[in-house]
Amino acid sequence: MINRGIDLDFKNLTNNIKESQQEFLKILKSREELYNLFHHLKERFNGNLFDLDENEINIISDDELKVLNLFFRGI
Repeated sequence: MINRGIDLDFKNLTNNIKESQQEFLKILKSREELYNLFHHLKERFNGNLFDLDENEINIISDDELKVLNLFFRGI
């Protein structure tokens, strides 16, 4: 959605692709922010792709979050 310029109405994830890509990388540094984004997407788009329960919130470790961040940075 970011690469298509869709305004997600979350933080700085707007229709500006470059700025949204940078904001997404910032969000990926924080598990809490990432899950806030998931919750927002679920509410905004009325879907179940990002359905998470309390037990799933801590599934992604800090190390895994770092790997995701590096992956999306292309490193």
